Amino acid sequence: MMSMERKKESVLKCIDLGAKDYLLKPFDKETLISRIERFYHVLLREQVEDTDLKDLDNTLLLEVDRANRAGTSLTVLSLKIKSQNILKRNNIIALKNNLKKILRKLDNVYAYNGYLVLILPLTNKDGFEVVKNKIVHNFNQIGISFSEEINLKIFFYPDDVHQKELINNYNSNAIKDLILNKLMDTNK
Repeated sequence: MMSMERKKESVLKCIDLGAKDYLLKPFDKETLISRIERFYHVLLREQVEDTDLKDLDNTLLLEVDRANRAGTSLTVLSLKIKSQNILKRNNIIALKNNLKKILRKLDNVYAYNGYLVLILPLTNKDGFEVVKNKIVHNFNQIGISFSEEINLKIFFYPDDVHQKELINNYNSNAIKDLILNKLMDTNK
């Protein structure tokens, strides 16, 4: 928001209405450029994460439904970056793109709210160990200690679905929600 209005109430109202910043007029070119640069990465991340959340939801539903109907395995995992220093050095989108390079084409990686969520169709517990080793090696190469700086949560389908009637009734939406709740602490 750019304005000549200096009253505290006006500034707070603009922020409440969704402004990311409040820039008082007159200002110089350097100030404007520095403010734009500061928020460009934030806005880009928010756009990517909003898109990723919708895509994550749709893809997860599709993969759960496919695994349920075909009787195949599916592994979904979340990687929560514990350290803000890591996020400053390696932004979450760069980490996402880095992971996409080492996974199979049928695997999916999403970034949302500090999480990286990986959907690994046709992957059981043994297959997950292979993927985990690749991820750990990849993160170590870019200076991230996997065991210390990443909170890993895993959901193995169908093993971790304790309400087997969800599988028997092909309730893919409920299974998808169960997975997201376990992996991303969405119920907190």
